[in-house]
Amino acid sequence: MRATSSSIWALTITLGISSPGCLSHERDDAGTDAASSDAAPSTDAASADAVVSPDAPRLDAGPRACGPDDRWVEVRVEPITLDVARCDVTHVMDATLIAVEPAPDVDGVRVRFDFCPAADADCRCDVILTNVGTDVASELTPLSSVTVDLHAGADPMSGPYLVVQKVPSCECLGCGCALPLHLYAGSGLPGSTPGLRDAVALSLGDELCPATDCTFGGSRRLLAMSQGVAAQIPGGATADLGATRVRSVRDLEVLAPCAACAGCGQPYGAWIAWVP
Repeated sequence: MRATSSSIWALTITLGISSPGCLSHERDDAGTDAASSDAAPSTDAASADAVVSPDAPRLDAGPRACGPDDRWVEVRVEPITLDVARCDVTHVMDATLIAVEPAPDVDGVRVRFDFCPAADADCRCDVILTNVGTDVASELTPLSSVTVDLHAGADPMSGPYLVVQKVPSCECLGCGCALPLHLYAGSGLPGSTPGLRDAVALSLGDELCPATDCTFGGSRRLLAMSQGVAAQIPGGATADLGATRVRSVRDLEVLAPCAACAGCGQPYGAWIAWVP
């Protein structure tokens, strides 16, 4: 196991998600899954200022009201080992993904890891992802020798994320390799997660709702691209982009554009991408 320490995680699970400090959220929204598309992506997709690909299909998540939303992806770390310091990491290589289980109390999943499977030590740590949907658990399989990058937290302006990647596998010289991405979830600025390879790129899509006041600066679709396939995904919808499945947990929203707070005026969203 090779790990780097980060700031001490909040290790106690709490129910619910706190809204970011600059605004409060309230919206009733219902989402549906959407079919895959074959549009070509823009090469600038990894930038939050990327130009929207005109060929990316727009998905429909059903009726929804304009206004602030309170659904974010929170990343919580819960030690199973008694040696809790072994869970205080940001980057781990050669970890084992033991299982992914539904967490219905937070409408999410519990991702169970052993961060040092080859060591004579207990490095079992769970990572809880909120608001991503419990159905994701049934589509993710256990894996050995994965690389884990994570940043715990609930505040979208701090950019919490979990990235699980496996070693790329190639069947023969010159053959295509399987995607390394297994799971990626987080909140924050699209395209800002460090350590994520090129399996999926996220950026701004078309406008959904205009700005209304200092607490709601408008909302936009999430533009997701993977394997030469692109889709503009509104909050609550899921798209199949080649082998990668992407769900927009909420619309990208400009947070409190004229309030005095860090990150205000920036477009923040929440999402999960996985390879079943």
